[in-house]
Order: sequence, then C-alpha cells, then structure tokens
Amino acid sequence: DNIHSVYVDQWDWEKVITREDRTAEYLKYTVRSIVGAVCDTCDALRRAFPQLNVKLDRDVTFITTQELEDLYPGLAPSERETAFMRDGHRTVFLMQIGKTLRSGQKHDGRAPDYDDWELNGDILMWDGLLDRALEISSMGIRVNPDALRRQLAVRGCEERARLPFQKALLDGELPQTIGGGIGQSRMCIYFLKKAHVGEVQSSLWPQDVQTACKEANIQLLMIEKEEDLTETLLKNINLQYLPDQVFIEYNGTWRMDTLLETKLPEGWTIVQSLATADAGTFDMYLDNMRAMILEQMFQADVVIFNRCTDDTQKGKFRRAVKAVNRPAQIVYEREDGTLDEREEELPFDLNQDVIEISDEDYAIWYMDAQENYKKYDGKKVSFLALVYNQDKMKKGVMVPGRFAMTCCIEDITFLGFKCRYPESKSIPHKSWIRITAEIRVEFAMEYKGKGPVLYPIHIETAKEPEDELVYFS
Repeated sequence: DNIHSVYVDQWDWEKVITREDRTAEYLKYTVRSIVGAVCDTCDALRRAFPQLNVKLDRDVTFITTQELEDLYPGLAPSERETAFMRDGHRTVFLMQIGKTLRSGQKHDGRAPDYDDWELNGDILMWDGLLDRALEISSMGIRVNPDALRRQLAVRGCEERARLPFQKALLDGELPQTIGGGIGQSRMCIYFLKKAHVGEVQSSLWPQDVQTACKEANIQLLMIEKEEDLTETLLKNINLQYLPDQVFIEYNGTWRMDTLLETKLPEGWTIVQSLATADAGTFDMYLDNMRAMILEQMFQADVVIFNRCTDDTQKGKFRRAVKAVNRPAQIVYEREDGTLDEREEELPFDLNQDVIEISDEDYAIWYMDAQENYKKYDGKKVSFLALVYNQDKMKKGVMVPGRFAMTCCIEDITFLGFKCRYPESKSIPHKSWIRITAEIRVEFAMEYKGKGPVLYPIHIETAKEPEDELVYFS
C-alpha cells in the first residue's frame, strides 16, 4: 500500500541491557530517547530547509493495547490508533503488542520468540496529510528465557525451543537486549509530507497504484523520448497540475543540457541535484563511456558512490568528479548502507623533505592541494611546470602549472598555482621550468579566499615534455 515498501528499508538497532533494565520504565526511557532524536532530526531539517513545515510533538503518550481496546471496542485495531491520536495525542507509544486481549483478539501479531509481549510496542506519530496514525518504529525488550517459554507455549510452538537461537537463549548463552527498527522511507514520507512511499523511492508503479495516486492528486508522468522534454511540455504540466513540488528522475543516457537549457516555468527553481553511481561498475564506465558518465555529474550538488568495498578506488573516483565539478560534495556508501570514511591514499609521500610531483601525479596533487591546502602549509614541492606570465600580470607574481584534460580535447584546462617571485619578469610567458618551492597558505583574490601560494626556492629552465598534458586518471 502507500506506506509500505516492497522491500524492508529500516535502521535496525540492538542494545545489550542488564536484567534490572527489563522494566516498563526503561522501555519508556528508550522510547523518549528515540522520539527526541527524531524530533532533533526534524528540527535540523527545518533549519536547513525552512520550507519544510512539519512539526513534531516530543511529549509521548503511553497506552497499552488493552487500554486502547477498552476505549474503542467497536473499532478495528488500526482504526483505534487513528481515533486515539485524532483526539489530540500526536506522539504515542502503543505498548504490549502480540498478547491476546480480553476480546480474544490480538491487536497485531508479534513472533513469540522476538519481543517480550509485556515490554514492547510501536512508536506512532500523527500524519496530518494522510489523516492517520503512522508507525515510525516497532521495538521492544527482547524475550528472556522465562518470556520465551511462556510465549512459545501460548502459541503452541514449543518445538522452536530446539532451534539454535532459541536454544542458546534458554541456555543462558546470550545477553539481554532491547532493539527495534526505524523505517527509512517512513521517516522520509513524514518529514517531507508525502502521501506515498513511491514519492521518496525510485519505484515501479503498477497501474492500480497509478490510479490511486491520481485520485490522491499525486501525478506520475513519464517522458519517453529526450526530444519530448521541452519548455512547452513543462509549461503544460505546470498549468495542468499546479504542482507544489516536482521530482525529476532523469534518464542517465540523455544529455544534461537538454534539461539544464530548457526554460523552466515561472516559479520553478532547481533546489538540489543528486547523482548516484555504482562503485562496482563506475571504473568500467570511466574507461569506456567517460564523457557520458561524467556529464551526469558536472552540475550535481552531491555525488553518491554506493556499494563501496575496501577495494574501491575512492581517490580515483573523487578526482574524476572533481575534475569536472569542483564544488560537488562526494559521499561514499558501503554495501551495508554505512558511510565509508576511510582516508584516501595519495600517490606521493607528504613526509618527504621535498615532495616530488611527477607528471602523472600533478593533477591529483593539484586537486588535493586546492581542497586540503592546510596540510601543505610549510611543505616544499618540486614539479615540472609551464609558466603563465603575461605582460599584464603584476610584478612579482606568476602562475606555474600544467594543462589537464578531463574528458576530451575540448575540456582541456590550465591548472596553476599563484606564485610570488620578485624576479617573475625574468621568466618568459609559456616557458617550461623545474620549480622547487615552499607552500604557504594565504588569502589570495585568485582563490577567493585562502589557498596555497608558492614561494620559489629554486627555478631552472626545463625541456618541454613529450606530452604537455596531465590527466586525472
């Protein structure tokens, strides 16, 4: 339905506790901590994106499934939740799920060898858009040996006690724990005030879902051909649907300028552009379809490499992106969904008395020195350079550097450093030199802030190399 994924996407957590923590009070303490974290996240999002106007209630109302049944005996379980929250309780923890109520029915099912039915529950928050209770998290204190035996007997499945996990628990080999899951797409639906999980996921939409979305004023539009993406089409969409927000999942084989050069309807503004790439195949695309794959990234605010492993060449990927999109934020996500925050290896030794920069490493060093200039402050470097030193330049300043190719011949760019040298006028424009210099971090107008400035220690003339270009590969 509109709030459930085909697959389970949630943050699972598990915490070891003591026997003394197996109480309703400890459970409530943990619930309040989670609700507080959710509210803090919402507050942070609202500071970053003021247009988000969802407001959460930190005050949690605790109620058991039996108490809820007593209040609304004529309603179905999900209807009871919504009725209770509609009466003014905006954040609720519904306790004791799985046990049989006095009516002979269960509020909802829970496995007998999972949570302790006396010490579990669901965190519910009121969704004003959907006009219903929305379950954010299912959690609880896990069964101990006594609770496991009791609940297996109630369900008539005592044979499960012989299974490996259950047997280890009964034999006292496992610790006491509390745990649960927090729905990722649910949180996105809630924070962004969406009506369907497909609005926050890349999804396949069967016809019945498309029909239901249309009835709920959620419009799904498919543009089959690149040439159909025109100013006229977007104007017609704007007039027909009057959208509050528009999400575009762009075809990776289409040219980006088709989208970026199309005039948007009045009131439409591109807020953010995200690009994703599979770390397992990105290297292959770089080798075979470099121009096409990097075109998708040159305007992205954030580039996400997912499915990273310990063998992922993070430095190579980063350099490829930064060569075409210096401001982009780059995120590496491992196969388990966690962030990969390992340091990127450089092909030269920063601890040398004089760091020798080869032609092969120049582009890598340039990008690193521009982005992480603080670590180069006071370092000495030596490299082969082409000097940019036109007559109009100030006395005492020149720019040694190299021409670099990112994707193709049309993308050749000069990558140079500001260099303060009293005898700069003695160095001819477009001459080749071997320069050894000390790097000092200073404010420079050329960098629009602080950056690496070279102070020559030694300069000698040099021969033009066979290949005057440097590369990011």
